[in-house]
Amino acid sequence: MDLMTDPSNCSMCGMSCMNGGCNAGVCAPPPVQLLAAAGGDLLGVAVDANRVYFASLAAGTGSALSVNKSGMAPLTHWTGNGFVWWLAVNGNTLLFTMPGAGNVMRYDLSGTSAATPLASGQASPQRAVIDATRACWVNVGTTATNGSIVCATLGDGQVTTFATAQSRPGGVAIDNQFVYWTSRTSGTILRLPFTSPGTAPSVIALGQVAPIAIAVDAQNVYWANGSGTIMQAPAAGGGTPVPLVSAQTGLFDIVLDGANLYYSATFGAMNAGVIRRIPTAGGAFFTLAARQNYPGALVVDATDVYWRTPNVGILRTAK
Repeated sequence: MDLMTDPSNCSMCGMSCMNGGCNAGVCAPPPVQLLAAAGGDLLGVAVDANRVYFASLAAGTGSALSVNKSGMAPLTHWTGNGFVWWLAVNGNTLLFTMPGAGNVMRYDLSGTSAATPLASGQASPQRAVIDATRACWVNVGTTATNGSIVCATLGDGQVTTFATAQSRPGGVAIDNQFVYWTSRTSGTILRLPFTSPGTAPSVIALGQVAPIAIAVDAQNVYWANGSGTIMQAPAAGGGTPVPLVSAQTGLFDIVLDGANLYYSATFGAMNAGVIRRIPTAGGAFFTLAARQNYPGALVVDATDVYWRTPNVGILRTAK
């Protein structure tokens, strides 16, 4: 055993570099792979057990596409005028938002029928999430105060507006009982039970700085602030938010896989972005990919993390 090169015992016994290498006793990030090229300044990416889904834009024509996890067997799930912004997938349902057209689209991955609107007439729908029974999304709105939080049940397609008059909502997350979201202008983190649409939301945190991305697990809610801090607080509310990591300029997205939280940050310059992992219990972050050009949305599966780089495509590295 060589503590200078052994990735399972890097610098000391039991110090694992996960899927990275060990160079001179220091863990190095795993290699980054370009999985699929895609044009356009678009940010969404989704993943299921077999495929990776993403958007492309060329000469005004948008597309929702996918490849298998070897970067092969490309499929076009939708193409037309306008652009696809965010994607989410669960089971046989691929969901994607189209801010310009005001549509939230649904595509049945098990069939051959065309994608159809799950909801239309939405005010700039952007980030979205989906589980086995429902999809939820944020309508950023057309003014500073007419954003909304909307959900739809997948079985019957019933669309329900949970909150209106929202100040530039940013991210949205769901669990079995609640929908959670961030309000960028007011700096609040909010939630509502699925049984009480249209009622006053519970406030999880106040005084945040332009919070955007949000994620939730069984105990906590996590969000990314425009000030470069990722915060966490009890999902039930009543607790004091605490920082998980700070000084991460240009945070864009966060995602959980249980013990770890993954995030993308641009650091405000070309080729200065990073993809990082940090334990949800606290501790130091580990850089999975550096020198990324404005990395956007990211997702994870059992082994890898995937993210979108505008005008380049979908990249992947081991978790």
